[in-house]
Amino acid sequence: MPRMSRAHHLRAVALAACALMFTSLLTGCGTKAAPAADEIACAYGSASDGKALKGHLDPGAKPKRYGMNDTVVYMPASNRFYMASNTGSRDPGAPLSYIGYAGQTPMDVQGQLRFRFDPRYACDWFAKHGRRNSTDESAHDGGLGFNLRGKAAVEAGWFKFLAENFGFTAARVVRTVQYVEGTHTTYTWAGLHFSYPANANQETGVLDPQAKAGESIQETYGRQVGLKVDQLLTAKLGGRFFCGVEQPPAGQMPPDYNSKCPPIGFDVLDVTPQDPNLLTARQAYESTRQTAQTAADQAELLAKQKANIGQVERDKAAILVAQLRTAQLQADLEATRARAAAAKCLVYVQAGVDCSPQHNALPRSSITVNGGK
Repeated sequence: MPRMSRAHHLRAVALAACALMFTSLLTGCGTKAAPAADEIACAYGSASDGKALKGHLDPGAKPKRYGMNDTVVYMPASNRFYMASNTGSRDPGAPLSYIGYAGQTPMDVQGQLRFRFDPRYACDWFAKHGRRNSTDESAHDGGLGFNLRGKAAVEAGWFKFLAENFGFTAARVVRTVQYVEGTHTTYTWAGLHFSYPANANQETGVLDPQAKAGESIQETYGRQVGLKVDQLLTAKLGGRFFCGVEQPPAGQMPPDYNSKCPPIGFDVLDVTPQDPNLLTARQAYESTRQTAQTAADQAELLAKQKANIGQVERDKAAILVAQLRTAQLQADLEATRARAAAAKCLVYVQAGVDCSPQHNALPRSSITVNGGK
C-alpha cells in the first residue's frame, strides 16, 4: 500500500474534522424538546412535512432534539377544570348554569367538569383540534393559552374549544339525565339541592332507620353526568383524548375504562329550582327534617357514648377479677409453702433437732436418729 503524503494526510484530517463539526451542528442546533414535570412535549414537522407528528415526550422526560424546522408544542399534563357558575370562578365562555329537569320542574345546575389530557393522545388532539384554535403555533403552548386567566383568556383558543365542546356537551347531558343510572329512582331538585344521601327517599330525604347514610345524591349525579359527557365527547371529537382525575368507588368502574384513565368527573356546586316559590315552600319542611335528623344523630351518639362507658366499666370489673384471682393464687402458693415447711419441721422435731429459723440449716452429721449419732 503506497505511503500517504503529508499533504494528503492533512487534507483527510481536515475533512474528518469538518464532518464532525457538521454533525455536531445538526444535532446541537435542532429544535429541543424538554418537557417540565407537568408538560407533554409534542414535536411536529414543518409545513413541507405536512406538520405531521414526529414524536412526543412524557412529563419530565429526558430532553431530545428534533429537526431544525420542526415545531415543539407543550401540552399541560396537570388537572383541568371547566366551571359553569354564577360566581367569579366561572371559566371564560362558560354558562352561568346548565338547565336540568326533575320531572317537569326546570332547575339551574352549577358545576365543574374535572379532567386531564391523556398523555398517549394529547399530541393527536393538538394536530386534530388544537391547531385550528391556535393563534401562534410556534409559541410554547402552541398559541392556545391553556393557563391564561381573566380578560386575556376570553379570546384564547383553549377556552373557545372548551365552550364549543365541553360546555355544549355538558348542557346536553344535564338536560337529559333524570334517573339514577340502572334504576327507576328519579332525581329530584330537593334531593340535589339539599344533597340527600343517595340511599334516602329522594322526595322526603328520610333514611331508613336501620340504614347508614351512603354517598350523597350529588356525587351519584355528578359521576353519571361526567361519564355521559366523556362518552359524547369521545364520539364528537373522534377519539378519547381526555381522562378523569379521580377513581370511581370500588366496583363501579364503567366498562371500557380503567384506573389509568377513568371517566371525566362532574362536581355539583349548586342545584336550584327555577321557580323560587318551590324552594321557599320547602324551607319549613327542611328545617323540621334537619332538626329531627340532628336529634336522631345526637341520640345515636349518646347511645354510643353510653355503650362505650359500659364497656369501660366491664373492662374495669374484668381487671379487678383478674387481680383477685392472682392474689388468691399467690395466697394458695404461700399456704402450700407453709404446709411444706411445717411438715419438714415435724420430721426434724421427731429427730430431736431444733427447726427454728436460726437452726434449720444444721449440718447433716448433727442430726440424731433414734437416739444415736
